[in-house]
Amino acid sequence: MLPPVQRTVQLLESLLQAPEGLSLQELLLRVDASRSTLFAMLRTLKALGYAEQSRKRGLYRAGARLTAWRNASPTRRQDVLQAFYHEAARAALPETLALFQAAGGGALLLAQVESPRRVRSVFNPEHLYLPQESASAALLLAPGAEIRTRGYALHHPEDSAEVAVPVCSDGIHPDAALALSAPRARLPREMLETLLPQLRALAARISYRCGALTYAPFQQSKQPVIGPTRPLSPAARNAFLQEPWAARLACLRPDGAPHIVPVWHHWDGAAFYLPAWEGSRWAEYLRANPRLSLSVDEAWPPLRRVVAQGRALPLADAPQDILQRISRRYLGGARLPRTVATVFRLEPDSLKGWRN
Repeated sequence: MLPPVQRTVQLLESLLQAPEGLSLQELLLRVDASRSTLFAMLRTLKALGYAEQSRKRGLYRAGARLTAWRNASPTRRQDVLQAFYHEAARAALPETLALFQAAGGGALLLAQVESPRRVRSVFNPEHLYLPQESASAALLLAPGAEIRTRGYALHHPEDSAEVAVPVCSDGIHPDAALALSAPRARLPREMLETLLPQLRALAARISYRCGALTYAPFQQSKQPVIGPTRPLSPAARNAFLQEPWAARLACLRPDGAPHIVPVWHHWDGAAFYLPAWEGSRWAEYLRANPRLSLSVDEAWPPLRRVVAQGRALPLADAPQDILQRISRRYLGGARLPRTVATVFRLEPDSLKGWRN
């Protein structure tokens, strides 16, 4: 008798290979399991949405959940899941954040990060959500004119509230939905207006990580509208510098030649903190000549960028709170990959930002 995992794989492969369906007797010929064991496996798979039956004692077919995993590219699915968990950890939103995919006439939960609060709203991983009962399903399967125009979907049942925005690997057509859910009392209209821009920014970054060159859900043209260059306000500049973009650091070598290197950073509203790994050559150059320029930019519209100039001085000790913020921002809270030898602090003499 095969181990349980191998029997389960045999069963799933059999269901996928026969879209017209298989009888219990036909499955017994394909799966190395007793009749009672096979029946118990099928009952469990049906409850989880991985198998279905047309009628009582009818043929068994692949369920909506299994079909969704089969149709999605494994590489793309892994990319979107990795991007989701990274962005969810970095954002640390106070309510439940979830990722959905269309399947079998509904929306299936791929992943969720539950709210840390004691009273919270969560999604059922075994349920196939229909458009009339879920903002994510409505956005993915039945996006009417209103949803297409405003770019998000809402669902307000009696005890909870859900808002969903599209994730688009091509920048235009939604292939997943990013949803935020909370007890209805904690998500009134004014709170939604505060969280919606953050949710859209998260969906945009997940889309970029999955290959999108721009983020314009439901738009007909892939060419973004680029307006005239204009300066960023201090608030917009500070908000941009909280996003997980790497910076380019330019300094001088001892022979006077320019040296440019990408670096991680943290901006606290007054100064940049720049961690230098052990063996970083630019750290040696800054100790000899602390003058530098720093630029931070994004490759997609609205093409924001910030340029800073000044003197970067090494701190006596690497502040652990700064390193934790950098870890959460760039790695979703994972451990830093290398040892930080020094943290430099740059209080800019000049700080300018633009967009477009």
